[in-house]
Amino acid sequence: MGLSASADQLGYQDHAALPDKSAEPATMNHMRILFAEDDPVDSRIIRRRFEKIGHEVSFTTNSEECFSTYGDKSGYFDIILMDIQ
Repeated sequence: MGLSASADQLGYQDHAALPDKSAEPATMNHMRILFAEDDPVDSRIIRRRFEKIGHEVSFTTNSEECFSTYGDKSGYFDIILMDIQ
């Protein structure tokens, strides 16, 4: 299933392409962050802020997708951030 250019630019990507495990340990200056965020504007703001300080950011659109992605790639991501409503 392909993603549109706009979704891809926001970081809503096909997480299957990510490696199962990261070769580099997390540091305070570089973490692989998985966000659950459904708002495209907030996603752009989050991406800019976290990449500016050196982190890698991936997005899912909801908590269910986030849990599934983390389950498939738990050795890759260092932290998960999501809002709960």
